Amino acid sequence: MKSKWLSLNIQNYSFKYTNGGMANFSNTYVVKNNIVAKIIPDTLHHIDTTKAYTIARLYDLIENIYENPYIRKVNNRTYCIYNQITTSYDSQFFFPTNCIFDYECKNMGVTDLGWGFNVTEFKLISK
Repeated sequence: MKSKWLSLNIQNYSFKYTNGGMANFSNTYVVKNNIVAKIIPDTLHHIDTTKAYTIARLYDLIENIYENPYIRKVNNRTYCIYNQITTSYDSQFFFPTNCIFDYECKNMGVTDLGWGFNVTEFKLISK
């Protein structure tokens, strides 16, 4: 799906990003020339907008978790590992609309944890 998204060459858009899990929040990201130009509301003013999520960076996040499923290693011991990733995509623009990451931390006695995100209110914008 990422290649389909990239083939559309969409560089100016906005979307509402909702993070689910223990740190639940929603913000609208305004992306211009593939860089986050604005976050609304600006409750995340401490985030460098050049490193904030764009659709391409959300794809990078998903790919990184597939490639590196271990959440934390200490002294070569794995504490948590992602065991399931469920992702849904927009049928017109091919961006991830919903992603759920389930993980477990067996050696810590925790077997059912998770977090995820939703992308809604996607809009193409002019420069």
